[in-house]
Amino acid sequence: MSIKRAVVAVIVITLVILNIKEWRGKGIKAYCKAFLSVVPANLLFVITCILYFPSSIVITNKDEFNIGFGTIAPIVITASILVFLVIELAGNAIYFCSVIHRLYVGLLWGVGACFYIQGNFLNKNLPQLDGQIIDWSVYSSHTIFELIVWTLVIVGACILSIKKDDISKKIFTRVSLALAVMQMVSLVVLVVNSGDTVHNNVALSKEDEFTLGSNGNIVVFVLDSLSPGEFSEALAIEDDLLWAGEDFTLYDNAVAGGAYTLIGMPTLLTGMEYDPTYIAHSAWLGEAWSDTTIYDDLNYSGYDVRIYTDGRYLTNVSSDDISNVVEINGKDYHIAEIKDFIKKLYQLSGYYSLPTIIKPYMWFYTDEILGLIESDLSNTHMEDLTSEEVDVEVYTINDDVFHKDLDNTGLDIKYDKAYRVYHLMGPHAPYTLSIDGYTSDNGETDEITQTIGSLRIVEQYIQEMKEAGVYDNSTIIITADHGRATEGYQQNHCVAIKEAGKTQGYAVDNRPIHV
Repeated sequence: MSIKRAVVAVIVITLVILNIKEWRGKGIKAYCKAFLSVVPANLLFVITCILYFPSSIVITNKDEFNIGFGTIAPIVITASILVFLVIELAGNAIYFCSVIHRLYVGLLWGVGACFYIQGNFLNKNLPQLDGQIIDWSVYSSHTIFELIVWTLVIVGACILSIKKDDISKKIFTRVSLALAVMQMVSLVVLVVNSGDTVHNNVALSKEDEFTLGSNGNIVVFVLDSLSPGEFSEALAIEDDLLWAGEDFTLYDNAVAGGAYTLIGMPTLLTGMEYDPTYIAHSAWLGEAWSDTTIYDDLNYSGYDVRIYTDGRYLTNVSSDDISNVVEINGKDYHIAEIKDFIKKLYQLSGYYSLPTIIKPYMWFYTDEILGLIESDLSNTHMEDLTSEEVDVEVYTINDDVFHKDLDNTGLDIKYDKAYRVYHLMGPHAPYTLSIDGYTSDNGETDEITQTIGSLRIVEQYIQEMKEAGVYDNSTIIITADHGRATEGYQQNHCVAIKEAGKTQGYAVDNRPIHV
């Protein structure tokens, strides 16, 4: 224990001992008075920080979380009660130290008020937690402004509480109750209007992941956030990569259908674009998959169709359309790791409600928390869904696992014709791949290293196609759901195509295309 912590511990213990002596012989009225003295500030802090913000984040992003308020309610309500009681006990412990108690109440109220102000008014173009490293220096002037606001509110509340106890009690009580009621009403409205949680009703199994056809294939590699610039840079650095791009044409003036991945991937898979001014995301997702004819056409043409991505990008699709679809209607979602989820939920809430100077310490990739939410499918067997008695192994986007599975399995020529889509992390942060396409033993790498590593995986797959004799009659596409996050609005994504039956040197085509 450090000297500072030891000093703080001694002070706290001394105050508690002194107050225990003061509490001897006091009646119930004294206890009630002490309890109520902290309640207004306590309610503001707990409802704002512990209950409202984390709940509203999940409810307003239910399409990504696949859970609603009903799932997190036990967590946030229990946490709110515990924090409320701890704050009350601490306040009661120092109740008879008048100045310190007033300072405590003022500080608590000031912090709660600042959380409310920050979350509702001060967040300026808050960057998304998509794994990309954020340059916080661009927020320096706004950070100073926030610090001034936080300082004025907290210091002002503390001074008012110490100097003007009666006035501060009236202000703290009225403002706290008003803000608490507003947030509780808002939370109720959010819950009611959110309706039933919209679950993606399919998962994608790894069945026949590395199988192709003997008489023609369309193989699409979606390397998340790969831009044409990164593709070209990777080929320039590793001049043997993809045999120097042999047989591929890079269309470097391509415009993606949408970003981020939650929009870009369904758009890429269905050809249906999303207009947020016209329709809600969940409704659009259903319409996009209902209206697309791509998979009817592929099946009619004799292709075995399989897609390997996250099931949340699909809905209302059956195994008649896409062979590795596992229908999970009636299956619910659960939090797989409660402790990790709670930590990430409040870290996410802190990112939203703390001042910008602290936000870097709250930064993480949102897939870290989404990955803690699993379908009940992961605990069931295929016999619950079909007549086959085999375990379901759901595909997850993990380049290292994909690469090792390819090493262990290799390609199997099983069908007449095959259509395959493989969604990999590609150059998307966080950067964990080494240059050979496996998880680095040395910790985090960098963007271009990961780009090269992911293309090495593609290269190995293509090499196995050549060895199996199906390369020449196959169309291979290396693309992305959206472009590089640091380049504009991510609209410029990679589209590199090797056409079936065509041989050529590496080419770059500048004509504009929209994919």
